Amino acid sequence: MNTQNNYNMNNKYLFVIMLLIIMIMMQLRTARNRSVKVKNVSKQIDSIAIELHNIHEYMNKLPDYTDLRIEGLKSELRSIQASDRKILDVNRQKEIQREIDSLMELKYKNEKK
Repeated sequence: MNTQNNYNMNNKYLFVIMLLIIMIMMQLRTARNRSVKVKNVSKQIDSIAIELHNIHEYMNKLPDYTDLRIEGLKSELRSIQASDRKILDVNRQKEIQREIDSLMELKYKNEKK
């Protein structure tokens, strides 16, 4: 009878040990799945970051208000130069040139920041 009790006790311990091993294996498997999911999310975040960087570069290449203002003033300057030169036109040309210069300086300072 003593050997039978030992056999039952060994089976119980063996069963508990097997359950623990199975539980550990399941935890390791879910941890591995989580790490795979984290890697996939990390790849997606990297691709989104690259896309945002490309969009940012594209947006920086687009003309802003200062560029449009400068081009408008240059156009006005060309039209004045193409017409007859009156004293008012010469004064306006100087005024336009000062405005263009100040806008170019402002743009240069903003690009440096």
